[in-house]
Amino acid sequence: MLPGAAMAAMLMGADLVSGFHASAFPASANKTQGFSDGVSHTLVTPTVTVTPSGGVGPFTYGWVRQSGDSAITAASPSTAATSFSASLASDETKTAVFRCTVTDTVTGATTFVDVNVALHYVGFA
Repeated sequence: MLPGAAMAAMLMGADLVSGFHASAFPASANKTQGFSDGVSHTLVTPTVTVTPSGGVGPFTYGWVRQSGDSAITAASPSTAATSFSASLASDETKTAVFRCTVTDTVTGATTFVDVNVALHYVGFA
């Protein structure tokens, strides 16, 4: 295998040896909500579910923030399905990128998928 091909596969979250990979649905987690009271609110995204493919299983999952606002947290950081949340003030936006690493506990193979998270509180009168 060419070194460049291995690097490209690593960046895409694919394991070239076993064909083990994962996908997320939806591919991003976004929540925009409006309030007229002017106080902080906790916004929660819809659930994102990661599905592994090409592995043997069972699988373990680990969601870790790669970049962005540290106030955003994963509700279930060790499961395939999670939502994301943070407390926001009026007219505030918070964003982050979370990576879910999936490990095949039989073969030891790992793969990952990145999910963009965006929360936006729209204040209105």
